[in-house]
Amino acid sequence: LNISNGKEIWRFKTGAEINSTPFISNNRVYFGSRDSFVYCLNADNGKLIWKFKTGDAVVSSPIVHENKLFIASFDKNLYCLDLNGSELWRFTTGAEIENDYTFLIYKDIIFCASFDNYLYAININNGKELWRFKTGQYGNCSVPTAYGNSLFYGSRDGVLYGINIKNGSELWRFKTGKEIIDKGPLVHNNKVYLGAGDGNLYCLNLEGKELWRFKTEGGVYTSILLYKNKLYFGSWDCHLYSITLDGKFLWRFATSTLQQSYLPPAYEAWETEIKIESKSYEKEEKKDKYGTILTTGLDETYGIKSEYAFKSEYSSKSEYR
Repeated sequence: LNISNGKEIWRFKTGAEINSTPFISNNRVYFGSRDSFVYCLNADNGKLIWKFKTGDAVVSSPIVHENKLFIASFDKNLYCLDLNGSELWRFTTGAEIENDYTFLIYKDIIFCASFDNYLYAININNGKELWRFKTGQYGNCSVPTAYGNSLFYGSRDGVLYGINIKNGSELWRFKTGKEIIDKGPLVHNNKVYLGAGDGNLYCLNLEGKELWRFKTEGGVYTSILLYKNKLYFGSWDCHLYSITLDGKFLWRFATSTLQQSYLPPAYEAWETEIKIESKSYEKEEKKDKYGTILTTGLDETYGIKSEYAFKSEYSSKSEYR
């Protein structure tokens, strides 16, 4: 769009939804699509320069660093490409990779979170793993923050971890009431500011001790902006907030109808049972708690009992509720 008047300059159509932030570098636009491709476009006219095929949806915000493009896919891989779209290396994790914000690259290390419950530290030059850090059992999709020799990383089990950046050892942990997702915390003047799904913005010292908290009526999932010694952030309660650096309320601005959208807990899971009445291709419909239709159409060659009919290993009763 034209930044001065909002008029469309060009548009580019992919084969599916685009759910990540594009990265602009040297008049090129890099982004991924759920059609499994990574795209590179001319920023002036939107013309395709190249595209790169992965094995699944690309819900990852890319980053260009030292003439290399880093982007991940639901096929479990973190890819390093040159700027012509050729693969240099890939690093395989144990599950999908999703990052709404660009990966953190710090001193030739890229930090990549995966839904296999690990945060990985990877050498950007050769794709070799340096260390991995285990969090809870609900998968990871956040980006950490580096400060000195420490990493601060929030996970979907509601814990902020202090991690030794050199070897991946845990320094401390701070538990909130619900999930911490997406953006790494803000670190300023030896204080750590983070939001959580329990509606609080927390302020900690560098040792993980709570100094204060500010309560809203919805989950705090946005990044926290520091501007002229004031903090700005959004809440799921449909307000933009401004507070002081010591947690005092200044103002809030209503951004919509104030009707909150339903957001399932990041750690919610339930049991799925599949019953097969016949050995034909007939499908039996079964709905989960949200009304989503679960269907099966297993051929008799797979037998009556399917290996995919399962009871979830995650209990529906969570200690965090």
